[in-house]
Amino acid sequence: MGPRLAPLALVLAASAADARELHGLAFYLLVAGVAVAAVSALSLFGELVELSERRHDERFARLEVVFAVLGLVCVLVSAAARGHMGEGAAAPPPAVSALVAAIAVYAFHAVATLYRAPQRD
Repeated sequence: MGPRLAPLALVLAASAADARELHGLAFYLLVAGVAVAAVSALSLFGELVELSERRHDERFARLEVVFAVLGLVCVLVSAAARGHMGEGAAAPPPAVSALVAAIAVYAFHAVATLYRAPQRD
């Protein structure tokens, strides 16, 4: 559960930095978030590849990979949109929209993981 929540924590921290008008800090948190989100997505993809049978677990694992990749794209877009801004400049609207989308995707992913059906062997 920890690697799945790390991207959400960084995205929420970047959002809090934006709210306090610390846009430079928010940019660096998002750059770190790109790396963390990529590792998380690759880890989930590795878990999907290691599943041996076609079960309910495989469908959920595929859904987790889709959420992780979608969240990664949102974080990447938000960081890239901020990359050309000057120091102290406010975040452009596409960066803010991508940040909100990343929060929504990672929050939904976290809730889906919490409500995952118990595994049956």
